[in-house]
Amino acid sequence: MIITEKWAFCHIPKNGGTNFVMRSPYEPDKKLNNISRHNPPNLFEGVNVPWVGIVRNPYSRYLSWYFFAKKLQSWNYTFEDFVKLDLFKQPETSGDKFISNRGGHWHRWWPQHYWTDHGVKTFKLETDLEEMEFYVGFLFSDTKHNSTEHEEWQKYYTDNLKEIVYDRFRADFDAYEYEK
Repeated sequence: MIITEKWAFCHIPKNGGTNFVMRSPYEPDKKLNNISRHNPPNLFEGVNVPWVGIVRNPYSRYLSWYFFAKKLQSWNYTFEDFVKLDLFKQPETSGDKFISNRGGHWHRWWPQHYWTDHGVKTFKLETDLEEMEFYVGFLFSDTKHNSTEHEEWQKYYTDNLKEIVYDRFRADFDAYEYEK
């Protein structure tokens, strides 16, 4: 999390936040680690400036989570398994204990609106980063730190997988006006 005199950054997991933080001329809060910095805004006291955050197409975000988790956990699960088994809700594959032990008050399976429902001004990763750069006063969209390597999200989804992810994250599709 970064707090300036004009805004505070809400770091929603797997939405380009690490790139934003690494390019920022402002120092992140040193009391926070790479897990607790992703906590929702309502858990931070004394922030008296507007919150800003990056949102992402839920299909793309979920695929990014898959590749990120696969890299960290050496999974043999396919993307289809990941979606159909809802692996982040399974105790043995959720990572929730690791997250909570590091000060995280969030879950990897949470929709993005859990962060933005607290009055966060959102910018879409796909279309609004130039506008966000103007708002925050620095460039960051020309680099990609902590991104996962994969093809476009459309290549990984069948109609059935899209339907499952849409149902799981319908609130995000609606809130940020992403197409089903």
